[in-house]
Amino acid sequence: MRSKKVLVAIVLVLLIVPGGILLGLTSRLPSSSPGASVAPSTQGLGVVNGGAGLYSFGALAGVSTPSGGPNVPITASTTTAMVATTTLTMTSAAATAPGSTTVIRSNPAGPGASLSPASANPNGTRSIEFFTNLTLQAESSSAAFAKASAIAYSLGGYVSDSVETNTTAFVVMRVPAASDQDALQQLEGLGTLVSLSSSSNDVTVQYTDLNATLQSLQGEQTSLLTILGQSTNINTTLSVEDRIQQVDQQINEVQSQILQTRTLVSYATVSVTLEQKAATQPLTIRLTATPRSGESPLSVTFNAVVKGGAQPYIVNYNFGDGSSYEGQALIHTFERPGTYNVTVTATDASANVTETWAVVSVSSPPAASGIGGFPSFVAGLFLQVVEGMVEVAVVVLPVAGAVVLVLFPLRHRLSAPARRPEPKGEGSGREG
Repeated sequence: MRSKKVLVAIVLVLLIVPGGILLGLTSRLPSSSPGASVAPSTQGLGVVNGGAGLYSFGALAGVSTPSGGPNVPITASTTTAMVATTTLTMTSAAATAPGSTTVIRSNPAGPGASLSPASANPNGTRSIEFFTNLTLQAESSSAAFAKASAIAYSLGGYVSDSVETNTTAFVVMRVPAASDQDALQQLEGLGTLVSLSSSSNDVTVQYTDLNATLQSLQGEQTSLLTILGQSTNINTTLSVEDRIQQVDQQINEVQSQILQTRTLVSYATVSVTLEQKAATQPLTIRLTATPRSGESPLSVTFNAVVKGGAQPYIVNYNFGDGSSYEGQALIHTFERPGTYNVTVTATDASANVTETWAVVSVSSPPAASGIGGFPSFVAGLFLQVVEGMVEVAVVVLPVAGAVVLVLFPLRHRLSAPARRPEPKGEGSGREG
């Protein structure tokens, strides 16, 4: 009986110990095949929005490590400085946001109808006046004023009114109706368009009435001259002459109105307000990198502070390890040892470009010596083997216990011999 228990214990030990050793050694093998790439560790803090060089980083404590590429943008609260500009719109009372462009087009002919003077009166049946008001920002209001006047004369027009100060200029020009769009395109090239408004006025009925009035006055004038030539009475002559003077004055007024209306129909009126831009600071960039040296893999926090120029900014990184990124603040992980020249380029809204760089040195981690690392290796292997034995025992022992519970009652039944009762006195009658 005892020998069988010993045998069972030996069988269990032979199952648990080799199985635990095999499981422990197997768990120490690398999980990935040789040469497989390992995703670099990254840390994220969110993206910094451009804002006149004002940046505020959040606390670095509790930084999460998301999965993904080596570049993680950093979030920070920023303040965006907006440059306010004074907009003078001649025919529109709508408020204009700073730096925005407002285009207002009113067309009495109805939605979709062309505002071009040349196309509005193709057959000469309509008389339409066109008015346009522009507000531009230029580097020099005086230089832009001179160029605007030259544009008017080059298109066959003229300057009807102008006012110039140290920082602003206002010019009213009239250009041939057929050259209206050409004039607007050339004027917009003098600076940055702030606002534009256009309107038109159909004076067909007014023009017709003026011509009818003129014909009536001229007819009256002819009749008065005839009466004056036939008059023989001094009082009648004086009265007719007085009336002729009144009619002449009315004719002159009507002819002036007709001439003015004809001029406004033939020449589109363009009013230009020129504002001198405020002097801007040159575009600059400052790059910080923390840390700039360490053992691989090395995670470095970059922050590009951009000032001056015209917002918004576009910031591009080249890390020197074959990767690049667009953003202002981020964390990049260098996986391999080496010296990396990190270049960052900033471009503003006016296409001005500036560049700076930082050098990051990444060294190899110190190699562990064979003697110093052997105890750690043995200790780790021992722990792995013990863990393997425990795992195997957790599986084997319940199974062995179940087998024992099933076979133990059967063993007693099979091993017990059949016993028959002996008759009393049968053995006592035998002789020795």
